[in-house]
Amino acid sequence: FKPGQKEAIDRINRREHELVIVMGTGAGKSLLFMLPAFAMGPTGLTIVVSPLRALIEDMTAKYSAMGVQCGTWDKRGNFEDCSVVLVTPERFISDEFAVFFNKNRQSGRLHNLFYDEAHSITSVDGDAPWRDALQQCNNLSRLGTQTIYLTATLPPSKEEVFFGRSNLRSASVIRHPTSRPELRYECVRDMHSVASIRQDISRAGGRVVLIFVHTRNQAENEAKILGCGYYHAQLDNATKKKVFEEVRDGTRKLLVTTSALSCGIDVPGVGMVIHLETPRCLVSYAQETGRAGRGGESAICKLYAPPPEDEDTLERYNVGDPRGYVEMTECLRGKLSEYLDGK
Repeated sequence: FKPGQKEAIDRINRREHELVIVMGTGAGKSLLFMLPAFAMGPTGLTIVVSPLRALIEDMTAKYSAMGVQCGTWDKRGNFEDCSVVLVTPERFISDEFAVFFNKNRQSGRLHNLFYDEAHSITSVDGDAPWRDALQQCNNLSRLGTQTIYLTATLPPSKEEVFFGRSNLRSASVIRHPTSRPELRYECVRDMHSVASIRQDISRAGGRVVLIFVHTRNQAENEAKILGCGYYHAQLDNATKKKVFEEVRDGTRKLLVTTSALSCGIDVPGVGMVIHLETPRCLVSYAQETGRAGRGGESAICKLYAPPPEDEDTLERYNVGDPRGYVEMTECLRGKLSEYLDGK
């Protein structure tokens, strides 16, 4: 087991009713639902709600190949032989899924319910499906279903927001250190250039390089300049699947992407993550840099953060603010861990 996995699985197997489990990116959170489901087989059913379709498809393919009977929810599908069913928040709150869920709950086959990337609720609008689905998880928990919330990025300062928005009352929080010592964090207080990016790429040792930007237009424009592919949420599903598989398989070594590729995507060969501008929040930054070094090898996280035009009026924010973070002269990984773990 990786650090934290066995304790979490033991508490899940003890049937603790509501758990919030915080473990770092790449710490193996998916094992927490896949291993018990594998041991139980199709006599029990685990439902996993995950906000990214690409992540769901990746997990379905990976764990099916390992012998876990799992499937991606579709109202036309047959899931009687599945021990794990993965579903997006949008489909989780649909009438068709409610029928499937209640049928398995009433028959006693439903074992537990997991909500992956649960931190999403702290940064989305009130009418977003993430929030509706998370609140629905809480309602189902009150009907007796064991419910577990998984995330790598729930700072202690955000716990109150998380519990309030998800309407949780009595969940236990399990925390393990989220620091990634294999990642080297670098910050350059200057604009990037094609030459600087090319130089950065050369440091990745032939491994995959992901470049994060804020918007779809930026992704397409930077990809055109660099002569590589791009990824964002507005691409059609077939294109997103193709691009993701090429990155995962290592046939595409350079990709410009938005936050659409930030959560849970497990690509072992990512040797560098580059941000071309100051991140919008440190939770997103931790998720995005967390794509690097997934196989345990060292990797580089490079951030370009040009200073504002009016440096004299710049406010000095605390470490939880991205601008305050890039101004730090101390260890960047240490300060990120201080924010995410509270110590």
